[in-house]
Amino acid sequence: MWYIYKNIHPHRFYAFFLINDMLIQVSVNKLDLQIPIGWFDEERIIKTRVLVSLHLEYQSNTINDDLSNTIDYAEMHQLLKDCVREYKLLETYGEVVLKAALDRFTNIQLTFGVIEITKKQILEGNSKSTSQVVKISRKY
Repeated sequence: MWYIYKNIHPHRFYAFFLINDMLIQVSVNKLDLQIPIGWFDEERIIKTRVLVSLHLEYQSNTINDDLSNTIDYAEMHQLLKDCVREYKLLETYGEVVLKAALDRFTNIQLTFGVIEITKKQILEGNSKSTSQVVKISRKY
């Protein structure tokens, strides 16, 4: 049986051949973190407030009300915090998180991951934007 599945990317559809499998997405939305991140030294010194959303998809044929058959939200929160260190680019933090997710969640078969990082403040004084966003997708 073929299933057409609209992923979180609004213009991308995926077709999966599934036999007794489910596609499951677990998300953490807008976790508020202070990260020493930014191109300028001052941004890394004062730390920058970012909102981070992480979406992980995996295939499963059963959950059975057992946490070991899914992704623990608390572990996702901890993963996002564990990856905090000094970076110049939001993209680097996102890349590190998506790689670490594959290493951390070995109890399930990850198929896709998306991280969205929103940075509201920038040192550019004349900026009229409300935020800057980096969104990275990774197929596992």
